[in-house]
Amino acid sequence: MVHDTWARSYRMSPSVRAIDPGLYFTWHRKVREQILARSLVLVSRDEADPDYVYGYIVAEAPDDETLIVHWAYVRARHRKERRAWELLGAALAHAPYAKRLLYTHRTYFAPKAEAIGFAFSRLRDVGYEIE
Repeated sequence: MVHDTWARSYRMSPSVRAIDPGLYFTWHRKVREQILARSLVLVSRDEADPDYVYGYIVAEAPDDETLIVHWAYVRARHRKERRAWELLGAALAHAPYAKRLLYTHRTYFAPKAEAIGFAFSRLRDVGYEIE
């Protein structure tokens, strides 16, 4: 679910919309695989039906002072329920002393992230080898 929803959702982002679809899906799968190998994936599920996923967040805390959010996804019908904020709170709990808050994928949510103190960071700048 993570690979599929991340690939399709990010494909609509202004940052990558102009990239050829074949190139985008091949290239970004490699990017996601690198990120997922180093990151936590925190999932929000329905308590009554644990197979139903509201959304997830992909984040890593490479040191005690840094939290990097790579991606957050919430199903469209649940976006007004503040689930993304709950997921962000869960990610912050894994890095309670983080002073440096970063995100790596520009989307329409970027201005909200920046409003609460996150700064954009290229993947190369946080240790990823991206071709």
